[in-house]
Amino acid sequence: MQKYRILVKKLSIVGVFLTIFCCHSFAQEVQVGGNIGFDVTNDVLMIDIAPMIGNSPFTNARVSISPFFSHIRSLTRSGTSISRTGLRAAAQYTIISGLFVHAEYEFAFVYANKEYQGVFHSLPLGAGFEYAISPNTVAYAALLYDVLFKESNYNRQTPFQYRVGVRYTL
Repeated sequence: MQKYRILVKKLSIVGVFLTIFCCHSFAQEVQVGGNIGFDVTNDVLMIDIAPMIGNSPFTNARVSISPFFSHIRSLTRSGTSISRTGLRAAAQYTIISGLFVHAEYEFAFVYANKEYQGVFHSLPLGAGFEYAISPNTVAYAALLYDVLFKESNYNRQTPFQYRVGVRYTL
């Protein structure tokens, strides 16, 4: 458990420094924002919250890192809950105006009813649509599919993830 916490701290620090380096090196578009994920499947509610910092090193490409927190709870059985905290690294590419493809890697520490269950990895891939709501602000929605999904992993109930969010360019 302790070695995983140290690993997360090191990866978080490396991610922050890489993002800062990319922001200063490329100095194209530094972006901040976040997203909310949600799902209701088999009477299980999942809510996912993730702030984000990123950069656009090339015209249509974006990279970002994002710490996240997920809470998964049974709607029919009281006292059953799963919490996930971790870090995501994502890449996004705009194909045509408004339409993008998205890939990310995430690792999460999972707690079921406050008992540590381990570290789980995900590789969500998908697509989405973004819409400019002001000169520097974009709202977006995405549908992702986790190719590493296993139902036995105290993970989500389904490999599909739905996210909506906002991104602001500094």
